[in-house]
Amino acid sequence: RPASQPVAGGFPGGSGSNGNGPTAPGNAEFANRSQPTNGEVGDGRPADAGVADRTQRPGAPPGGGGGGGIGGINENGPKGILRLLDSELGPQVSWILPLALLGLVAAAWQTRIRRQLPLNRAQQAIVLWGVWFATGATFFSVASFFHRYYMVTLAPGIAALAGIGVAALWRDFGRRRWRGGLLPLTLLATAATQLYLLRDDDVWLRRLAPVISAGTLVAVLALGALRLWPRWNQPRAGALAVTLALLTLLAAPTIWGGFALRGLAVSTLPSAGPTQAGAGFGVGRGAAGAGFPASNILLSLSALGNRGEQVNQRLIGYLEAERGSARFLVAVDSSMAASPIILATGEPVMTLGGFSGNDPILTTDALAELVKNGTVRYFLGNVTSWVQQNCPAVPASDDGSNVGGSTLYDCSVMATGS
Repeated sequence: RPASQPVAGGFPGGSGSNGNGPTAPGNAEFANRSQPTNGEVGDGRPADAGVADRTQRPGAPPGGGGGGGIGGINENGPKGILRLLDSELGPQVSWILPLALLGLVAAAWQTRIRRQLPLNRAQQAIVLWGVWFATGATFFSVASFFHRYYMVTLAPGIAALAGIGVAALWRDFGRRRWRGGLLPLTLLATAATQLYLLRDDDVWLRRLAPVISAGTLVAVLALGALRLWPRWNQPRAGALAVTLALLTLLAAPTIWGGFALRGLAVSTLPSAGPTQAGAGFGVGRGAAGAGFPASNILLSLSALGNRGEQVNQRLIGYLEAERGSARFLVAVDSSMAASPIILATGEPVMTLGGFSGNDPILTTDALAELVKNGTVRYFLGNVTSWVQQNCPAVPASDDGSNVGGSTLYDCSVMATGS
């Protein structure tokens, strides 16, 4: 994630905090940093230009992931205009996408958005949800790194446009115009899309294909008959046919969403569908390989606790007692390590490596200055080589820190006046 995005507690660049205090000293070192690229660090300088050096964890790629691993192409598929229909992202959010898109066109045509200003409430709704969907779809079609569960941000737009679209297509169906045929065609296109999205899951394709095909065909044939023979065209019969089609087309996304809900209790990266539910870092279809340092993050969660439940209380007590006037209770390598401490104490915790621990937020000089002026005193775990070389480790017998092999460093010797 970009280094300027708040994580773990609100400070830019992943400098975790509970967000209750003013901006951290040395703010210029925390803000307005871009992702390291082409051998650069967060502030755009070459990697050897004095950035707070980090000890690379085993198996952790430079820059914190992307590429072919989890969050990259193996999780999300190749970039392109049809990415939302690929086998990775499609089953997460695109089940009723044709209904939403064709319905958007029909509703925009009916309300004459192209001709009338200022917009009325119906037109405003079309613009709002249309721009919502277009913005997200464009991003996810070209972005290099994100997780499947980010697709939930598209769901409100797709759902709203589908609802607007059904109403617009139904109005057209009741009129003796060529556009009346768009409703059954849109239902067929949506059913065909769902069968396409199920192509990689043989079990559920066998279970759902007959339901989707039969329900949609019956509804479309009924709508076609009502269209061809006007004397049969009763609004109630047409409404029943559309209701049958919609219930049929909502079966697959409902089942996929149910799997996601069932897997939330054990899932680190939740996603919809039977092959995805319960998947954690590096687990699930296409997630193996390079990417986030999965084992290390999970070990950190296990060692430092989840939601404050397993945080080392002796360590927390030591930090609170010995912190002195330091703004931050402790500095750690990632927001994954910081969040349980923040939840347990309500105190600000600095994350030196952003979300995953591989996105440095400070140069060595800036870090030394924060230590010198007393902003931060203690550092826990796999932090920068500067800390390891200049600050003594606190004996485990004093603070009980060595949880999962984590070491606590006391940098008070480097502070001004020490």
